Amino acid sequence: MADGFSLLNLDVIQKQYLQMAPLKLFLWKALEQASLDLEKQRKILCMTYFFTAESSYAPSVSYQRLFLKRMLKLCEDRCIKIADELYEAYGDVCGKAEHLDNKCFKTYVLPCGALLTLEETQQFISKGTTGLSTWMAGEYLAEWALENPSLFQDRSIIELGCGTGLTGLSICSMSSPSQYIFSDCHNEVFKALQSNLELNGFVISQADSELPYLNNKRTCESHTESDMHKHWKGLALRNQDNHGYSHHRDITSQQDSGVTTSKTPDMEITLHKFDKTPQCMACLSDYSESEDIHDLSSCASDFIACYSRHPSSQIRHLIEDCANHSWDTQVDICKLDWTTLKKSDLRRFSTGIILAADVIYDSELTPALVRTLHLLLSTGGDKRGKPVAFIASTIRNLQTYELFLNCLYEHDISCSEVTKPANQVFYYDQSCEIKIIKLEV
Repeated sequence: MADGFSLLNLDVIQKQYLQMAPLKLFLWKALEQASLDLEKQRKILCMTYFFTAESSYAPSVSYQRLFLKRMLKLCEDRCIKIADELYEAYGDVCGKAEHLDNKCFKTYVLPCGALLTLEETQQFISKGTTGLSTWMAGEYLAEWALENPSLFQDRSIIELGCGTGLTGLSICSMSSPSQYIFSDCHNEVFKALQSNLELNGFVISQADSELPYLNNKRTCESHTESDMHKHWKGLALRNQDNHGYSHHRDITSQQDSGVTTSKTPDMEITLHKFDKTPQCMACLSDYSESEDIHDLSSCASDFIACYSRHPSSQIRHLIEDCANHSWDTQVDICKLDWTTLKKSDLRRFSTGIILAADVIYDSELTPALVRTLHLLLSTGGDKRGKPVAFIASTIRNLQTYELFLNCLYEHDISCSEVTKPANQVFYYDQSCEIKIIKLEV
């Protein structure tokens, strides 16, 4: 496989496809150097299009079409015989209808092999908000957090402008905070966030009955196979770790051999599974929904919903040696308006870490953001220490970013830049400058 076609390249291509990474970021050069015979074309199809063809959570139809069209062009430009399956796949996807409201599903593969599937929009601004799609700084912050799981252990975390939830779900999958609060101020974001939490195995314990779009039940029932499991069943999901009652749970695999088999009507290939790193304790399978009811009387008045995810008693013995691992992370959704927030609103918060990504884009909102950060940083902290904030920003407009830094100075908030994440986990345009700064008072 010295010609540029390897399992490593297949692995990356599959991750890029599932995440709906920009096509310009794909390993096309490696494929151009490969001898793309019929068998190799089928393997690529099996790892991409056929992998999700029967799934309700596949990449968007337009993305599938563009990917397959690029594959066809790659073969045509090199005068390579094209597999019938590639023609058939392109014909099938051209006959599919795009989702009416531009929704799509992106699946992010974590270093341990765990999968996070998020419902997003294909437009950066939709329904009056930028929070319905994942932005580059959010992926960058999640990558950094995945490399520093101990930082979030047993901490109480609040995320400002949480959007679709990638950063928080990544942290809750690789570490064990005592509490994670997803905060935003737009109702459409809350709808998408609730969907994404439940899609990835969290169950709702309490909801505000005044919000009709939430599940107004005190406890959520487990998802049934018909609505959340069966669309992944039998696919070449190269991951042995499943997340609770999420749609990743039912997977056909060969546990002992460490391989999985992918089948399409006319082909079958066997592939190695993703590597599993020992620090990912939240990926153990067979979760059960919590029957505990979270008492909202201890929450701030603008909390919308509380979620929980606990392991069943059958697997607790598997992690007895991990004394610091907390299985009862409390996950909350909170409406937080920076422009009206008062110190008295935070009296029930126990904030240890404040996170935010791509929130520095509007100079008019910057003073309110910094004032919110100062209020949160001035609270008593949590059981592990005083509050600290980590803010990830894509530097698009230097003047806007400098205004933010000046406002920090005026509020006596110290800042320092943190070390970049060493490894790329997600696929986004890395030509843009992205920074993470640490804030303290």
